[in-house]
Amino acid sequence: MTELKEALNSNPYLTDEVKNDMNSNLEVLFNAFPNIDIDYTKDKLRKLQIEALPRLGEYEDVKCSDLNLVRVSRESLEEKDGNNMSMQILLKGLFPNGNSKLDALYNGMTEMIANSLVGGSSFSDEYFICELLEEIINLDGEEFDTMETAYLSGNISLIVPFIEDKVGTNLSNQLFDMCNQNYMRRKTSGQSLFPEIEKYLIEAFYKQNPSMTDTANFDNKLILDPRFFDEEATRYTGLYEVADMYDNLKKNYYVESKSKAM
Repeated sequence: MTELKEALNSNPYLTDEVKNDMNSNLEVLFNAFPNIDIDYTKDKLRKLQIEALPRLGEYEDVKCSDLNLVRVSRESLEEKDGNNMSMQILLKGLFPNGNSKLDALYNGMTEMIANSLVGGSSFSDEYFICELLEEIINLDGEEFDTMETAYLSGNISLIVPFIEDKVGTNLSNQLFDMCNQNYMRRKTSGQSLFPEIEKYLIEAFYKQNPSMTDTANFDNKLILDPRFFDEEATRYTGLYEVADMYDNLKKNYYVESKSKAM
C-alpha cells in the first residue's frame, strides 16, 4: 500500500480531502482483490482527475469521460450513500470502460463491486442484470468472480467471450444493445426494457441445463429478491408476468428432465 499511497499523494489534480478518502477505499479494494496490478494502479492514481457537476443526466451518477477524468453528479453525492459513491468514483477512475457496447453492464459491474466492498446501497437495473448474468456464466464451474476479474483487469471486454459462449455472438450483441437502450432510456423517460431482458436471461439460463442447485441460486436472484417487489416495484412493471413465465419454464424443464432420466 505504501507505493500506492505515494503515487496518489503525487497526484497534482486532487485535493488532500479526496486523497484521504481514496486512501481508505484503496485499502478496502486491495484487501478484497490483492491481485490487481499495482504498476497499472499507480499510473492511474498519478493522473486521475475528478470533476463534480450539478448533474450528469438522469441515467448516470458517475461517468468516465476519458482515460483519466471522472465526472460525478453533485446531486448523487448529496442524495446517495457517500461511501458507496466514493468507491464507484475510485473504481471508474482506475478501470474506465473501453467498450461502448458494454456501457450498461459496466455500470452494473461497478455497482456490484462497490456494493460488495462497502455495503449494498446502489441497485440499478444494470446491477440486477449483471447478477443474473454471473449466475449464467458460472454454470460450468467458472470462478465466481469472472465478471469482477474482467473489470479489475482494466479490460472489461474480457467478459464478452464468456457471455458469447453461453448465448452466442448474435444474441449477445442483441443483449448488449437492449441493456444500453434500457440504461439510456432514463434520460428520455422511455419505457423500461427490464422485464424483456429478464425473459431473455431466463431462457439463456435454462438452455444451459442447470442443476437444482443452480436453479435455487437463480431463484434467489430473480424471483425471491424482495427489492423487485417492494414499495418501489412500479419501476419493475411487468415482473409478475416474468415470474409466471419463469415458473412455467422451470416446471416444464424439470418435468422433461425427469422423463429423460427414466
